[in-house]
Order: sequence, then C-alpha cells, then structure tokens
Amino acid sequence: MKRMKFAHVEGHTDLTYSEDGSNILTCGADGDYRVWKGYEDDDPECIRVGDEATAIAFKNEKIFVGTDMHVLQIFSHPDNQTDGIVTRFTSTITHISFNKDGSKVAAGSGDMTIKVKDLAPSSKGKEVVFTGHAAPILSASSSCDGTVRVWCLTTNEQVQSWQWGPKSNDFSNSPSLCRIHFEPTTGRFLAVPFYQSSTVKILERKSWKEVAELADHRLKEISICCWSTCGKFLATASKAGDILIWDMQSKAVINAYQHEKKTQICNLAWNPAMNTNKEIAFCDCRGHIGLLDNVTSSDGKTQQNTKSLNSVTCAGDDDDAEISISQIKKDTGFIIDEENGKDVFTGVRPSPVEFDVLDDVASKISSRPSSPLASNSRRRYAPSKKQEPFQPGSSPDHLLHRYMVWNNIGIVRCFGEDGDLTTSNIEVEFHDTSVHHGLHIPNTLGHTMAALSAQSLFLAGPAVEDGSSKLVCVNFAAWDGHKEWTTTLPLGEDALALAVGDSWVAVATSRRLLRLFSNSGLQRAVISLPGPIICLAGHGPKLFMAYHAGMGLDEEQSIGYALLNIDKKSPIGYEWLANPQLLPLGPECELSWAGFSDEGTLSTMDSSGLLQVQLRPGMWMPLLDTRQNVKGKSDHYFLIGLSELEKCVRCVLCKGARYPPTLPRPNMALLDVKLPLCDITNEKTQLEEALIQSSLQMQLAGTLDQIGFDVDDPRDKADRLSKESLMKMFALACQAEREVRAVEVAEWMPSEQLLQLAVKYATRARKRQLANRLTSMAEQLVSEREAEEALLLESTRTSFLSAPNASHTLDEDRDMFASTPPILEVEDNPILQAKQRKSSIAGAAPTDGGKTIRPMSQNRKNPFAKKTSNTDDSSPGATPSPRGLAVFDQPKVTQTKTVTGPSKENAKTKMTKQPTLFGMKKTAKEVAPPAQEMTPESQDSSPTPAQQPPKSGFMLWLEQNKAQLKVDNPECNEAELVRLGAQKFKTLSEEERQKYTRKRKSSGDAEQPDETVKKTRPTLAERLSTFEA
Repeated sequence: MKRMKFAHVEGHTDLTYSEDGSNILTCGADGDYRVWKGYEDDDPECIRVGDEATAIAFKNEKIFVGTDMHVLQIFSHPDNQTDGIVTRFTSTITHISFNKDGSKVAAGSGDMTIKVKDLAPSSKGKEVVFTGHAAPILSASSSCDGTVRVWCLTTNEQVQSWQWGPKSNDFSNSPSLCRIHFEPTTGRFLAVPFYQSSTVKILERKSWKEVAELADHRLKEISICCWSTCGKFLATASKAGDILIWDMQSKAVINAYQHEKKTQICNLAWNPAMNTNKEIAFCDCRGHIGLLDNVTSSDGKTQQNTKSLNSVTCAGDDDDAEISISQIKKDTGFIIDEENGKDVFTGVRPSPVEFDVLDDVASKISSRPSSPLASNSRRRYAPSKKQEPFQPGSSPDHLLHRYMVWNNIGIVRCFGEDGDLTTSNIEVEFHDTSVHHGLHIPNTLGHTMAALSAQSLFLAGPAVEDGSSKLVCVNFAAWDGHKEWTTTLPLGEDALALAVGDSWVAVATSRRLLRLFSNSGLQRAVISLPGPIICLAGHGPKLFMAYHAGMGLDEEQSIGYALLNIDKKSPIGYEWLANPQLLPLGPECELSWAGFSDEGTLSTMDSSGLLQVQLRPGMWMPLLDTRQNVKGKSDHYFLIGLSELEKCVRCVLCKGARYPPTLPRPNMALLDVKLPLCDITNEKTQLEEALIQSSLQMQLAGTLDQIGFDVDDPRDKADRLSKESLMKMFALACQAEREVRAVEVAEWMPSEQLLQLAVKYATRARKRQLANRLTSMAEQLVSEREAEEALLLESTRTSFLSAPNASHTLDEDRDMFASTPPILEVEDNPILQAKQRKSSIAGAAPTDGGKTIRPMSQNRKNPFAKKTSNTDDSSPGATPSPRGLAVFDQPKVTQTKTVTGPSKENAKTKMTKQPTLFGMKKTAKEVAPPAQEMTPESQDSSPTPAQQPPKSGFMLWLEQNKAQLKVDNPECNEAELVRLGAQKFKTLSEEERQKYTRKRKSSGDAEQPDETVKKTRPTLAERLSTFEA
C-alpha cells in the first residue's frame, strides 16, 4: 500500500478510473471534482461543480458528477467543459452506474427513486423511474430499507429482493454502503455484501440462486464489493478499513490490507489496465485517497493451490494440448466436406468466456479461456438500431408534460399525472387567434400524437389493452355544427405517425399502411408503405413520408422518402410528386425533424443539427448548421419552421437538452440562413453566399409567381442583391489580379448592362485584355438574344399562317371596333332573345331568324368619315373610304378609283384620302402612281429590304451552316438548332467571328438608302394645310 494523500475535505468521497486507466477522478464534500494524472500527481485539475459532489463516474470520455443541486451533470474529458444534464432528483445522488457499452446510466438518490436514462441518440432521452424502496438508495439497487432489489429494464418491474442488513433513515447514517456489483465480462454473477453475516454471496443471474459464499474472519461490517475488469478477482472493503482481494477460482484471499487509521472506506476501483497495472485505488470518509499495487500477487501456498486447481480443471483437455490441424480448422470455422474432401468455411465458432459452476457444494468456479485465434478472427456483425417513429415538432411521449406538436400554426401540449395518459389534458393554442380560439380537451382516449393545421386538429394514440387505436379529428371549417369525428383502426393496428393538409388527414399504421381521410371523415385511400414508417408531414396538397429503406451499416440509418400530391376534387386524386428515394443524412445521424417551409419546399433536419432543403427531386442542399450557433456541447435547437424568402429559421434554444420545457414556455429565436461554405469569414465567401441565396430566391419567386403569389418585392430585392454581388465579386477578382476568375463571374451576368459596367471597370483598372474579352462576350450575348428573338418571331408567324382563319381579309382580322363578339349560336328562348334585342340597340342586329348573332362591321357606316364625292357608297364602282382610325394604318398610300365605264374624266379623277395628323399636302409637282386595285396583297405591310435591319454575324453564320446542322442533328427542332448553332459559334476563333461581323456591317451599309438628301421637316403651315377642304 502506498502512502495515502489528501484529496478533499472531510466527508463522503467517491472516486473512479478513466477507461484507459491513466487518470483517477475523485469528488468530495468541498464541491470539486479532481482529475489526477496518476497517483503520483501532486497538482491535479480541480473543477468546481457546486457546494458538494456526492458521486462520480467515467464512461465514453465523459465525466458524470452528482451535485448538491440534485442533478446528474456531464462534463467532457479532457477539457472539463459542461456537456449537459442527464436527469434531476429531489434529493442527494448517492450512486452512479453504467451498462457495458455506456448507452444506459442508472443513478440512485435519497428520494428513494432510481432513474435509468437511455443515452443513445435514437432513444430521444428515454427515462425509466423505479420506485419501491422505502428508504434512501445506497446503490443501484440497494437501499437504507435493508433490501437489495433486482429490476427488469424491459418490464420495469421488480424481479428479486433480499434482506442484506439493518434499516436506517438516511444515507449518512447507514451502517454499510452495500455496494453490489455484477461480474463485468458476462454479467452472469452478482456479488452482494451481507452486513449481518459479514459474508459476500455470489448469486447466479438466471435463477438468482446462491452459488458461492465468501467468508473470512477479517470480514467485519462489510460494505463494498467490486469485481476486477477481467472477472477473476473480487475486492471487498469493510467499515473498519479492511480490504481483501479474493481469487474467484480458489475462493481464497490472496491479499489483505488495512487502512492505517482504520477509517471507513467510501469506495474502491480497479484500474481498467489490468495487464500493466494490477492496482486498486480507494478513498475514505476523511477525504483521503490511497493506492494498492500488485494486488493479484499471492504467497506460495495460494499459488500452489491455484496451480493444482488449474491442473484439475484442465485435466480433461490433454488432447487439446497437442497440435491438431483439424482442431485448428474447426476453431477457425473450416470443416472438411466428406463428399469432395474440400475445406468449407462455415463461420468462426464462438468461444466466449464463461463461468461454470462445477461443484455447488464446494462452490468452485472455473473458466475456460477462448482460443486466441478464434477471438481475433471472428468479427460479429452488429446491426444498426432502427430509428423509432416520431412526430415532427414534438417531444418524447414518456415525459409527463410535453409538446405533442409545435409548428407555424400553433402549439399542442399534453399535461399528465403519474404517467396515466387517460387522466391528462390537451391544450391547443394558436399563434393567430383569427384561425381558431384555444382548445382544452380531456385526454380520455390516451392520445400521444397530434398534427395541427389551419383547417383541422388530428389526434391519435396506441391501442389500450385489448382495444383498438382510435383517431379523432376536429375540423375547424365545419359549418354544420359537427366539428369532431372519430374512427377506429382495425384490431391489432396502431397509429404510428400523423399528418394534415388543406383538405385531408393521413395516418401511418403498424401494418405499414397509409390511410387517407378527408377533413369531414370520408375515407379516401389505403396505400401500402414500402417500409416501416418513421414520420409524416403535410403542407397544402403535399404529403411527405419517411420510412426505413433497409438496414444501415456501421450505426447508419437507411431512410427513404416519397412525396405524394393529393387532389381534393377526386376521391382517388393522388399521385407521386417524387418517387421513393433515399434521404441524405449526416454520419451516424438520425432524422429529427421533417416538414415544409412557408413557401412549400420540403425540408429536413438530422440529429447533428444540419438543416437541408430539397431543390428538386433527389437533390438536397444544406441550408444551415444549427450547431454553429450554440455555445455548449449539450445545447441544441428545437426546429419550428423556416422561410426561404425571409431567409430565417424559427427555433427554440434548449440548454443542456434536445427538447424545450413546457413551463415556463421558452422564447422562439430567429436564425439567419447561413450556408455551410468554406472560409465563411472571408469577404469572397460572403459574396458567394449572397449570390447563391439570391439566385435561389429568384428561382423560388419565379415558381411562386406561376402559382399566383405576389412575390414582386422579394424577387426585386433578390435580383438587386444578385447584381450587386456579381459586381462586387468582379471587382474583388480584378483587385486580386484574378482575371480568369473575373471572366467566370462575368459569364454569370444576365444582361448587357452589367457586362458594360464590367467593361468600364476593367478599362479604368487598365486591364485591356480583360476588357477585350468582356466586349466579345457582350457581342456574343447580343447575337444570341437576337437569334432567339428571330426564332420566336418566325415561330409566331408560322403558327399564324397555319391557323384556320389565315385566309380572312385584312379588314376582318383587324376589326377591333366590332361591338359584338364573333358568331354566337343561341337557342330560341326568352332570355337569349332579350339579350339579342339589347345587342341590336348597340348596332348588332340578329340574323337567321334570331338564332344567330353576327358582327356587322362590314355594313356599318362611320358617321365621321369624310365624303370624297357625290357618288353613292353603294354604287358598284365606288371604293369605300377609310373609316375611323384606319387612316393611321396607311398614311402615305395614294389610291385611284378604277371604273369600268369609258368616261375619261371619271378615270382621271383622283381619290383623296383623309389627311393624317402630321401628313403633308400633295403638291402639283407630285406624280400620282399608276392606278391599281386595292387588294389584300397590295396591303402587305412587310418591310422592304431597305427597311429590314442588318443581320447579325451569328445569323449570317447560321444561314450558311443551318443545312449542315440539320444533317448532323436530325432529331432537333428549330429552337434546338439555334441553341446548338450558338454553342458552336462560341467555339469559333476570334478571327472567324470578326469575319462574319464585318460581313454584317458591309451588308448593312449596302442596304441603307441614300441619305445624302436631307429630309426637311414640314412647317406648321404645311401641316395645317392638309386639313383644307
């Protein structure tokens, strides 16, 4: 035994080892816990946790400490930072224990309760409370009531109990700590110190029968039992300060130690590194710690007895001592096929370490070590634990006070008592009271799930005893006085997930069925699910479902999802918007929230706090990492909703937990959307993020505009931000002498105006090469735009000429002033006849016996038309004068009236037209054009070659190569050919493009009319003279 040293002030002290055995951790009545880097460390790390620390444990690089605040607190190792709170009690925490893999922690308290908390992320912090002890807890599970009890974690019921010693009323007054301990390798045996008999009894786990009893004259007022990590040794400590080390094969004491001051031992712990350090650390009630080294070495007599016992135990294995090839193959999983004599691999035969009771009378325990080759070569596959179904926006259902749902519409809370759901109450509160007033519903049916929308509230719960699961829906839009309806699922089918939409409600059941109902209670569909359901979410007509698509590997989850569109106008109006696909998740993460944004975009968040949105089916984009906004490692954000146009995420900060408390209600926080880009503090990255976000906003605004939403302001802001970001990125690239990067930024500029600004900036920055490239890009952009406009014009013209009314006259097509619609067939009835009479007053007389209304534009007379001669308009040779505003269509056309008679005077008579507002009066020097008949062909308004604009260089190139493009791409239409041509035109060299540009300029100059003769603007007197009679 090494010399004892001071650790804490006088009082109850506790200690443990780190998992690698390099550190000793202690806590005491001074409110500190200390980390000793070995026993010889004289300057340990000291961390203040409160006024008193009563229990300490170490598991999975985390330190668990019970404080005077009655909380079990977590600290990280080795930085010793607060990492959350496991659970709370109403009295002092007396003992902490873990299962083998550290997924569950058990803690006992002076309030006579034991709490077992599941630390696995998939369990969502599930907690089980064991009550039954009638006095404060000493260890898990022994109590001051003098009993030791064994509990079943599956059924939460007591399995066995024994009376170990006298009763007491407080932890500090107990004559013994009664620290019981399971054998660590297999957990098959339980060691219990019996205070009254001063013995240690070994109990077998399955039958709970006593298989051995350890007794020694030095065992007086025994208090603590502790197995070694290998399971071959047992250490016991008494209230008088005696420590005995037992060899569990021989049931003999191999070493005995006594406290130098015979002070009560509070706790002892084996060093986990048994191969190198066979030592035990212990502490007493005065705050001192000590160390026992080489505790497994024994005297010669004990070694001889142990050796003889081992020889007897292994006497039946003499044949195995020989080298046998067949035995090696058998141990490693290979057997010989008797038919062909070949070795066949069948899997490694497990050879676990077992404790066999050889003789109940002698109470001897022997062990057979496993084959080293077998233990090294066998690797058992451990399947990942499947995520349990959950309701987005809710807290776990094992809590008494919990959120059933918290979303953008409102909050649904459940307040229970003593774990009985039938005595709980449900409160519904709406963020906007105009949607509906608050509700208070007695939870007599034991509902555990809720889904809330502006139209309905949907409740469901598991089946109770032999009954069936019931669904209850409250339809807020019901106007007949019957808002609530109830339905019952078939026997043996439980509701697992709920969702609501604008006109429907959905429930996923344990039989892998999706049942759809209308808001009024009509059954719409029953759809089979492709896997076990995880959650549902709804928004408008969309229904999202997440399910297990398979078994994940290495603690991963394989989750699939599908998106369904539900049409309220048809009983079977549903279709897949997105076929079943895999949902992206972080490494070793689970799905923690799923829903839709305010704009209807599908969004999810995993257990690591990463929020993602779906850009298109099968493509997801991370939008925000919420872990970057928390300070503590155990802090998390509880997601409520998000808005893409406002670029914010609504959530609640949970300190030291994953779910918010119900009372007091926490405040909602708004987090700005921040893409997880690299070097986020860099100015370049911030501009890139602004560009990506604004581009996504513009794309979303375009989609919403097609649906009918007013998104002009957000779209304008996003467009402005996009252009500003592009120009700033271009300037930043120029300043950094990154001209290639500047050209890439310029390629993203959507208009010629931005390119012109970029050219000006590059010119001022004296970057001529960059300016030349940008100029070429601007010309190319203009050429592509002109080509698209020409193609659009050509397609419009072709569709007009191919229309059925293309043969109509020009006057019929331009009859914009007809007061009646085209031909309208009506039946003989009083209503339509009255309508015809009313129309006839406006100048549209019915024909064909009053059954048909035809436009009368051809027979109407314009009372404002100017008469040119005394000849009646109805005469055969008369040409009708222009009517109304038709004079502005052809202001400079001079028409002659053609007659069939021989009169020369009539033939020479010129037909005058109504003068235009800015037209010039004809002089005598003007020569009249030859007489011609006004026909639709003569009124063709197509521009002359002199009026046509010159073709672009790209159009000239396209005319020359269009035939070859059609041969190379016969399946493409005109629009696709133009796009392909534009791409190929871009690949041409600068000289070739300039050649077509020069052709364009030369052809434009040739087609321009002679402008040497300067046009004189008419004077005011000349313009007014046109109105003379």
